[in-house]
Amino acid sequence: MASKILLNDITIPVEAYNEELTRGLRIISVVFNVTSENYHAITSLLYKQTFDVKIPEKNLAFRGTIRKYATSITNLYHPGQVGEFHLVLRETPEQKEGDPSEIKHHGSIAYFFGANAARRIGCIRKTGSSRREIWLHAILDCGTS
Repeated sequence: MASKILLNDITIPVEAYNEELTRGLRIISVVFNVTSENYHAITSLLYKQTFDVKIPEKNLAFRGTIRKYATSITNLYHPGQVGEFHLVLRETPEQKEGDPSEIKHHGSIAYFFGANAARRIGCIRKTGSSRREIWLHAILDCGTS
C-alpha cells in the first residue's frame, strides 16, 4: 500500500490505497483524513478536478481526473474536526491534437480545443451517446476547417 499521493505536487498522506487497471487506464482509490486546519487548501485543490498524479512508492506518475469524491463531513470550518475523504482518480488518456475526446458539449454548441486556438463549432447536434459520434456529426455538418 502507498502511504502518500501527490496531486499537482501537493503531498497527501493516505489511510487506504487501491489501484486497478480498467481498459488500459489506471484507477486509483484513496482514503485520507482532512483536518479543519487544511480543509480549505485540500478542497481548493480538489476543485481543479484534473491533476498531475504521483505515487512515489509505486513509481507511478500520470494525468488523472476525479471520478468519484465523497467526504464524511461537509463542514470542517470548526477547529479540531477531522473528516475522512474518499477519492477515486481515473487516468486521463493521452490525447493528440484533434482527438474527439477533446470536444466539450454544451447544449447545441461544442468547443474544440486545438493547438492553433479554440474554435467554436456552432452547428453541432448531439446525435449519439459517444464523443466519437458527436465529433463525426460535427465533421459532416460543419466541415473541419
